[in-house]
Amino acid sequence: MVEIKELAEGANVDSDFDVIPSSTRTRVSNFTSNIISSTQALYNISGKLAWFLSTTALLVVFPLALESDKEQVMIQYEKEQQMMQQQASAIPGISPSGLPMPGVSN
Repeated sequence: MVEIKELAEGANVDSDFDVIPSSTRTRVSNFTSNIISSTQALYNISGKLAWFLSTTALLVVFPLALESDKEQVMIQYEKEQQMMQQQASAIPGISPSGLPMPGVSN
């Protein structure tokens, strides 16, 4: 009973009987706060980066891809037209337009 009385009167009870010392608690608290703030900053930066990449894709890359596709379709169409003209010119009596030529009998 005397020991409890002495501790209560003169000594700092919290620091003497803590399971985890206050310096350790402070270090863990600071470390946790730093991790949380770093995670929040990374989350904000990744959100801004995702916004930038998606809007860039929508404004630049997507229309470019559409135009490239249109170009490929036009090239294919021109090749088909050339093949049809070559086939038509190979058949005697038919003009390149596909109409029978006057004066040529079939």
